[in-house]
Amino acid sequence: MPRDVLNGRIRLRSVGCVGCAGLVFGLMAVPLLARADVPAGVDVQSLGLLEGALHACEAVDPEAAARLKERRAQITQGASEDQIARLRATVPYRTAYASITEFAGKVDKANERKFCSQTPAKNR
Repeated sequence: MPRDVLNGRIRLRSVGCVGCAGLVFGLMAVPLLARADVPAGVDVQSLGLLEGALHACEAVDPEAAARLKERRAQITQGASEDQIARLRATVPYRTAYASITEFAGKVDKANERKFCSQTPAKNR
């Protein structure tokens, strides 16, 4: 993350969209260990990141939001609405969701569409 040193203090500059978005979405590729409360094949962190990005992109880029909705349907295939609701209540989901929505909130307005176009659903 870029930073400046000013009078002995570290001051963070605005977050650049291109490099950090790839890093954040790269986390979605990290599989979690299987747990009894998680339906087979559903990665809780990936779901949180994906839905956080969906929330951030719905108003900015409807095309990207549609791709994210398709991707969400793919990764939750076979899970009931009740199971998905329980997943959304977990700490890993909430942490992932909060981190991506916080990150998206720091993206410059000029780069919002670029952020949304670089979501993991882009090439699927």
